[in-house]
Amino acid sequence: MKSVLGAVAASCFVAVGILLLSWTTYFAELNSTAYDFALRLAGPVPPSSPVVIVAIDEDSLGRIGMWPWSRDKLARLIQGVSTGKPRAIALDLLLDNETSEDADYALALAIANAPPMVLATRRDSVDSVGLWRQPLGLFAQKGVLLGHVHADPDFDGISRRVFSAKAGEGRVVPAFAVQALHAAGLQFKSDFEKKVGAAERIRPQAVNIRFAGDENTFRRVPAWAVLEGSADLGQFRDQIILIGFTAEGLGDEWFTPFAITGKKMSGVEVHANVIDTLYAGRAIGEVPDLILLAALAVFVLLLWWLNHRYEGWRFYAAAVSTGPLLLALCWFLMKHFHLWFSFPPFWAAIVFVVPGLEVANRVRVSHDLDKKIQRLSSGWITALTSFQSQTQAAAERRNPLFGRRRHNSRWKLDAIDFFNEELMQFLSFNNAILASINDVIIVSDMAGRVVYQNPAAKALKNYLMNPADAPSYIASILDGRNLRPQFETVLADAEAITVNFIPTRERRGFYNVSILPIARSGVVVTMHDATAQYELNQAKSDMVSLVSHELRTPLTSIRGYSDMLLKYDLVHEKGKMFLGTIIDESNRLNQLIQSFLDIAYIESGKHRITKSDFEVAPMLKDMISTVGPVAAGKQITIQSSGADGIRVHADRLLVYQALTNLVANAIKYSPVGTTVGIGVTNGGGRVRFEVADQGFGIPADELSKIFEKFYRRENKETRDESGFGLGLAFTKEVAMRHGGEVVVESEVGKGSVFIFSIPS
Repeated sequence: MKSVLGAVAASCFVAVGILLLSWTTYFAELNSTAYDFALRLAGPVPPSSPVVIVAIDEDSLGRIGMWPWSRDKLARLIQGVSTGKPRAIALDLLLDNETSEDADYALALAIANAPPMVLATRRDSVDSVGLWRQPLGLFAQKGVLLGHVHADPDFDGISRRVFSAKAGEGRVVPAFAVQALHAAGLQFKSDFEKKVGAAERIRPQAVNIRFAGDENTFRRVPAWAVLEGSADLGQFRDQIILIGFTAEGLGDEWFTPFAITGKKMSGVEVHANVIDTLYAGRAIGEVPDLILLAALAVFVLLLWWLNHRYEGWRFYAAAVSTGPLLLALCWFLMKHFHLWFSFPPFWAAIVFVVPGLEVANRVRVSHDLDKKIQRLSSGWITALTSFQSQTQAAAERRNPLFGRRRHNSRWKLDAIDFFNEELMQFLSFNNAILASINDVIIVSDMAGRVVYQNPAAKALKNYLMNPADAPSYIASILDGRNLRPQFETVLADAEAITVNFIPTRERRGFYNVSILPIARSGVVVTMHDATAQYELNQAKSDMVSLVSHELRTPLTSIRGYSDMLLKYDLVHEKGKMFLGTIIDESNRLNQLIQSFLDIAYIESGKHRITKSDFEVAPMLKDMISTVGPVAAGKQITIQSSGADGIRVHADRLLVYQALTNLVANAIKYSPVGTTVGIGVTNGGGRVRFEVADQGFGIPADELSKIFEKFYRRENKETRDESGFGLGLAFTKEVAMRHGGEVVVESEVGKGSVFIFSIPS
């Protein structure tokens, strides 16, 4: 947000500077040239005003005589035009000098009998004093209007505008074209005329002429044709007739925006264009400076955005392409709305701002590079030093570079080369270490995407070069179990999790999988091939199972013979006590062997999981009936909730045995008169069984050990309770075989909660 506000402020500052630059003389010339180009680009328009020019052209001078003509010839010309009944006649000739009395009288009489007339006047400087050159009083009769014929060309000699009125000697004279429209009685819209009561006030104001085209755009009738009577006078009816010079060399010629061939336009045709501009309401307006300033600021801001959006030649292409777009906008406004949108300041913005932004980019990059090199110098070099054994050699490479005081561009490039070389060496060193590790290493980012696998991963059967999802990928390599919860736990708690002896799909190999967090980066998974260790453990289990099986036969015989001795009273009273002890211990030993065989049978994979859909509530009812007498003996209440209506797809017998172990333990290690709760929930595709007691609790340092075989706590609360430390190991194995888990939450002195969850 701060950078955007800075860009807005800078854009406004640059826009003001460019606009001030556009008011200089050189820029004004450029702007005028652009104005002419835009007008020509918009093209000519058909005249819409009723204007006919009676032209004193070269042919007329050749037929009637060279200029000046006598006033009686002008009188005949006006009389001939008047015969055609025009709306008004505007004579673009100065009549400020006297000639022969008869000729002047004839002209005055012609003016008096003509339709509404407009005569030309002009303000000239005589001895540095401005004076009006007015028609003689004989001609300036009542009802005859006077209009100034000043062309007012710009500094480059091109006529682009005319003033609506000229002031001098205490009077304001409207423009020749304005008076022609008034004489003809034609209405037109303007903002320089205002009625005050019955009078009409006109304000001098520049009017930009919308030239209809080059010369010969308006209808022309040569003066000689009128004088000789060969002209079609019907074409003058209801028209504004302009009489003036079109012949070259008489001094009334002007350059216009359409004069691309260098040929001038006659003054009378300029007046015709002014009349047409006012009559059609096509005076060219100009975009106000304030709006132009705002648009310029927005444009500079657009260039800044393009600089951030694109880089290199794309930015230059995008910035330069705005030039033709601005020209197209200017053409559209000129052609359809007769509005001049000055585009040169915007082109100047492209010329100045684009290189300026590039320079700013380079300065910013250089500044950022300085800061990054500084950070690398303080942090990265320390890391490199700890990694490099030959610190003296590393110091010899660094000291000549970082010992310099002058940090110019060459130094920055050398520093980058140095860090690049050291980084590549560091990465090569690390890659060599990772490649030498036999364990599979898989790294994922925070979203679970695999970003790295070491070469050992290529030996996996279902190896993929670019897997999308790490938990799914690892599940496809192993036995398909869902490890996503473990990934989420590691990311949330930033603590490592290890799962031992996970089989592959074909159960030909077993892996110890460790999931470890990488601070704010992701997760690293290590897979250690534990097949040999598993087979060794399995061999041990098989041996113990074999021994256990072999023990059961003599135990059965011992128990059988002991029962017979007691049943048939074959020993003395003292011997009966010994036989009772033998029977109790043989039963206990048989129970131990059976529990161990149950675990070994499941771990070996020989026990086939027989899954079926069953209701949870009846199973819990059977289980509570089984352990109920034991609970009643300690006055412990068993409460069950949430099981109604819940079904699960699992091995009913194994789940029953696992939950029985949990509830029996809760009863065994709870004080008299407490409560054991059994809660069931179903959600997220899993069924959760929670067994909560109010017992002695388990210390935090022992929570990870209680699911190990033969582990029993050695404290006064549990020492007197019988058991072998196999029940929880059996429960864990059942959960894992179902693709679930069993966890415990405990607080010493308050009790424990065992959570047994399996897929629904």
